Amino acid sequence: MNISLDPNQAVQKGQVLAQMDEAQISDALIVARQTLAVARVQYNAALESGVDDLKSRSEIGPLRDKIVSAQADVAYQQSLLDRASLRAPSNGIALFADRLSWTG
Repeated sequence: MNISLDPNQAVQKGQVLAQMDEAQISDALIVARQTLAVARVQYNAALESGVDDLKSRSEIGPLRDKIVSAQADVAYQQSLLDRASLRAPSNGIALFADRLSWTG
């Protein structure tokens, strides 16, 4: 976590107070989106071949569940990325004693 201000510094609404490292979250979001894309392709392929193939037809339900799970993972990773920056909710003063005690 990187603190971008000094103790007792005046802040404006919306100003970034602290920033988490976004690299790991961004990577996880990319993987989640790729997993979702693959699940959709597999689902569509099973739908198309399910007309004639009993095995493909039996895979439709689990693949639909895989899509739902992947969508939830994408939403979760996106929410983490959206919250990686801590912003001031209103004008005021940042009250904390030591910047180093919050770093890490």
